[in-house]
Amino acid sequence: MMSSTKNDLPAPVRKRIAAILNARLADAIDLQRSSLKPYPIEISEGRAHVTALANALAEVAAKTRAAIDECGQIGDQTSAGVFTEISRGVDKHLWFVEAHLAGSHERRVGATPENHE
Repeated sequence: MMSSTKNDLPAPVRKRIAAILNARLADAIDLQRSSLKPYPIEISEGRAHVTALANALAEVAAKTRAAIDECGQIGDQTSAGVFTEISRGVDKHLWFVEAHLAGSHERRVGATPENHE
């Protein structure tokens, strides 16, 4: 049952938007109890964990961009704007995680017994 509101979006649109928002919120809250693929708990090496985090962030980013499109298609530009802001943050975090992966790869490739302290 939808709450009474003065929002001019039709009730069916608001209901769909609420479902989209709730699904993406569940993804963002913990990156685990949601629609995302289960986190691979069998991994133990640090780089593998960072890679798994990058994969989860990429999945959240893709679903968030899809939510932007879906909200726009059903006529709620405001919710699309909320998802755009979320997308910017997720993409930023993904960039940081991937930069960490690239940096650790460069350190491993460049490290030799002669130049490692």
